[in-house]
Amino acid sequence: MQDKLIRKANQELIDLHKRVLLSYLIQQGLEYPTYKKFFILYDSAISTKNIQNYFACPCKLFVRALLLKKLNMVKGVGALMESQKEKTKKKRKKNQIYL
Repeated sequence: MQDKLIRKANQELIDLHKRVLLSYLIQQGLEYPTYKKFFILYDSAISTKNIQNYFACPCKLFVRALLLKKLNMVKGVGALMESQKEKTKKKRKKNQIYL
């Protein structure tokens, strides 16, 4: 039962990730045939087993890595960026001067 729930949640992540990437590709000025080919490549590389590794990665970085076939270099980048943001927030709070 839990496996079905996990697969369903991961499938929802894939659908959401595709929508985000589609809006990014349209924003970059790509036309329908181009992003149709992109999603064929996407479907061959991303599955419900590995979507969590790439979901939080920035679109620009993910698209370049996918096209250059270097997805292993961006695996977990989103989590790393989140931890750096938290460190920056802590430093800002520490450096604030209260009057």
